[in-house]
Amino acid sequence: MVAAILTSATCGEACWYAREAACHCSCAGKNHGCLLEAGAERPARTSKIQGTLYTLAAVGAYRDLWRDAAERLKAAGPSHVSASGYTYYWHCTDAGSPVRLKAATKQQLGAWRELSGMAAGTYLLWTAVAK
Repeated sequence: MVAAILTSATCGEACWYAREAACHCSCAGKNHGCLLEAGAERPARTSKIQGTLYTLAAVGAYRDLWRDAAERLKAAGPSHVSASGYTYYWHCTDAGSPVRLKAATKQQLGAWRELSGMAAGTYLLWTAVAK
């Protein structure tokens, strides 16, 4: 049995390989120890950005990912319409946006398997997890 303590920390390697007896991340024990079995499927990488939970959708150069981000934002529709009728559209830097495009940090480049062999300047495309 896995003891779970629900926190705002997102799920990652420490949980997937059960480095602690109790799960201390946002999966509430769902992914705890999941990669200890041979051939187990790796869970999707998640990140909480400005209070919204996202799943990693793609990794690459900014020039390649911005097109994908723009298409996804267009498909998401407007963020809101003002009282005067002006339509506002999402940007990948907006809090709560359905898509976020962020540069990978040095820590992420050094620790995440998904980023092995990637250089500084690598970008991450995140999509919001449906509530």
